[in-house]
Amino acid sequence: MSVNIFPVYDETEDLHISAFGMETVGKKAKWGPSRRTEGILHYVLSGKGVFNGVPVCKNQGFYIAPSEIAEYYPDETEPWNYFWINASPEFARRYMAAAVKPDGNGIFDYNFKGKLLTLMDKIFSVDHPMGNIESLAYSFAILNMHTPKSEVSRSRQYVLQAKNYIESH
Repeated sequence: MSVNIFPVYDETEDLHISAFGMETVGKKAKWGPSRRTEGILHYVLSGKGVFNGVPVCKNQGFYIAPSEIAEYYPDETEPWNYFWINASPEFARRYMAAAVKPDGNGIFDYNFKGKLLTLMDKIFSVDHPMGNIESLAYSFAILNMHTPKSEVSRSRQYVLQAKNYIESH
């Protein structure tokens, strides 16, 4: 069974999220080969499957670039369950691919399943129509989980703070 949230956005907005989804009946979770106009991130939560001929299992995910031909299907003995985000081509190119850093096959590893599940609970418990800003905020929060906290050095932080102070005063 699929659970979906379809945020409300203006079609003219270059940056938007068109859907968050979760597949809970993994044996039915297959696609393609075909192409979509949007970019999609899939996070495998349990089980395993195949993406474009390459095995993928829990704590891995795969990125489908806009207009890329893709095919994915579950393992017959241990079908997967996964969470996904569909995004505008511009959001996918600028942010998704840069944050997840997929390998040459479009596959990436992740080590924050607990944090992801917590955020998914928040997304799927929204009790109002989700707008574009809110859906982008959730997406950026997820993408931020891919960024090592040590990536911004202490000295770089001081430089940025000084620059911000100078510009605002």
